[in-house]
Amino acid sequence: LGLPPPPGSAEGVIAVAEASNHTIRLLTPGGSSGGATRYTVSTLAGAAGQEGEADGPAAQARFRSPHAAIFDRDSSLVVPDIGNARVRRIRDGRVETVAGAEKGTFTYPMDVAFAPDGTLLIADAGANLVRTWTAAAGLGTLKVVGTLHTPHGVAAGPDGTVYVADM
Repeated sequence: LGLPPPPGSAEGVIAVAEASNHTIRLLTPGGSSGGATRYTVSTLAGAAGQEGEADGPAAQARFRSPHAAIFDRDSSLVVPDIGNARVRRIRDGRVETVAGAEKGTFTYPMDVAFAPDGTLLIADAGANLVRTWTAAAGLGTLKVVGTLHTPHGVAAGPDGTVYVADM
């Protein structure tokens, strides 16, 4: 969407969380036809129609309604997995849970974004919170002015301002 690709990622590759099919797909540009870019669709992680909760090699990993996918600075993908109430990372052909393994950590993690400092922002629609996560500090909660009611989206501006799409 006008942003440069993350370091190490292929130019123009789009990651898609296919919630109803429990998979993470990649759309890779491969030429054009009539001025429109043509894409090849491939499955990066999960198995179509097979929901579950399993980390490990990407083809054997299982998701339950992944809802978004965002490239990290290292070209890994970060995915909120709503049905498993976890945030997962896909890196080097493997899926791992980075947050949410503890019971009650998230309710419905809907969306993720990175703040300029690399902090992961997580819109948790079920808990009415925006959570934060870093490998060093772990999980936190962003203090907001007012009350959130089912936050569905989160983004951060270059100055660190956090924007929340709230129902």
